[in-house]
Amino acid sequence: MQICEQKKCVGCFSCVNSCPKGCISMEENSIGHIYPKIKTDICIGCGICKTVCPVNSDLKRKLPQKALAAYSLDEKEHKTSTSGGVASVFSRYIIENGGVVYGASSKINKGISHIRVDKMQELHLLKGSKYVHSYINNCFSMAKEDLEDGKQVLFLGTPCQIAGLVAFLKKDYKNLIKVDLICHGVPPQKLLFENLKNFPTDNAVISFRGPDGSFLKVTDLNEKIIYKKSASRDLYYLAFNKNLYLRDSCYSCDYSCAERCSDITIGDFWGLGANKPFNGKKDNGVSVVLPNTDKGVLFWDKVKDNFFYEEREIGEAIEGNHNLRKPTVKHSNSELFKKEFSSKGFKSASYLCLFKDIIKYRVLDFVTKNKKLFKLALKLKNHK
Repeated sequence: MQICEQKKCVGCFSCVNSCPKGCISMEENSIGHIYPKIKTDICIGCGICKTVCPVNSDLKRKLPQKALAAYSLDEKEHKTSTSGGVASVFSRYIIENGGVVYGASSKINKGISHIRVDKMQELHLLKGSKYVHSYINNCFSMAKEDLEDGKQVLFLGTPCQIAGLVAFLKKDYKNLIKVDLICHGVPPQKLLFENLKNFPTDNAVISFRGPDGSFLKVTDLNEKIIYKKSASRDLYYLAFNKNLYLRDSCYSCDYSCAERCSDITIGDFWGLGANKPFNGKKDNGVSVVLPNTDKGVLFWDKVKDNFFYEEREIGEAIEGNHNLRKPTVKHSNSELFKKEFSSKGFKSASYLCLFKDIIKYRVLDFVTKNKKLFKLALKLKNHK
C-alpha cells in the first residue's frame, strides 16, 4: 500500500505517529532521503496513515495578517541566533510560563531530530539553523499528549512538518502555537554525515550560521571547534545552496507560498529597507515575523516587548523571500548526483556535479584575499 505519491512525500512522520499497529517506519533511499515503509504482514488496512498525510489533506491556510521586522532586545540572545532571535524569545516565553517546546536539536550524535524541551537549560539545543532534514520521530504523539494534558505547546518546524502536525492532530488546540520557518528545502542527513565522516561527532553540536557568518561548524560540548568551513568551501553547504540534492518534494513544494498552515511564519527579513528605510540595526540580522492567525497575532502581542520591531508591508516580506512565492529550483545535475553517488561516493560525486561552482568560488576567494596585492600591482603598473 502506498500512502501518497513518493515524489510528493515530505517525510513528516505523520503516518508513523498515527499507525495504531506501529507498522510504519522510515527507510532511506539511495542518497538518504527517508520514506515510509509499511510492514504489510501486520498492517490491518485501516487507512489512517492516508488520512493524516498532509499530501492527501485539504488543509486550511491563511495569508499573513501583518509583517514585522524584529530582533531580540537581549544582545547576547540576538548575537547567538541565526538572525533576530525570534525563535529563541518565543521558546523562552513558553518555558517561563510552564509550557513545552518542540524543535530541531543541534546535537548530532543521534542524528538531527526534533526534541521536547521543558527546561530553560536545554533551550540552547534548539538554537541555530539546521540545513538538513530533522526527523520528527514520535514528537507529534508527544505533543498531542501535552496538549491533552492542558500544557502550552510551541511547535517549531518547516512548513511541511507543521502541515503534518495539523493533519495528524485533526483539530486545532487553543494551547498550541504552530511556528513554521521559511524553508529553502532539506537535504538528507546521510550526506551531511558522509561529509563529516572523518571527524568525531559524538555529543557534538552543529550550526550553519553564526555571528562570524555562514559556516558549517561542528563543536564539542565545551564549544571547541571540531570542524569549520565556509558556505562556499564546504561541499555539503555548497550543494545545499545550489539545490543539488534537496528532497524531491522541495522542488515542487506546496508550501512555498504566502498562505500557511501555521499561526506564525518566521525567517530572515531579506531585502529589508531596499525601498523604505528600516529604523533599527541590521548588524546581527533581522527576522521577519508573519502572524497568520488571530492566535498568532495574540501570541505576538504577548512577547513583542522583548523585541525591537517595526511593522512593514507584507509585500516587502514576500518579495524578499522567494520561498514565500515559489519553490526552490532543482540543480541541473541533481539526477547525475544520484547516479554517481552510489558508485563514486559523496565527495567525488559532489566535485563532479559542482565543478563549475567550486572553481567560481575559489577564484572569488583568491581575488578577495589578494585584493590588496592586485591594487598594489595596478599602482606599480600605472606608475611605470
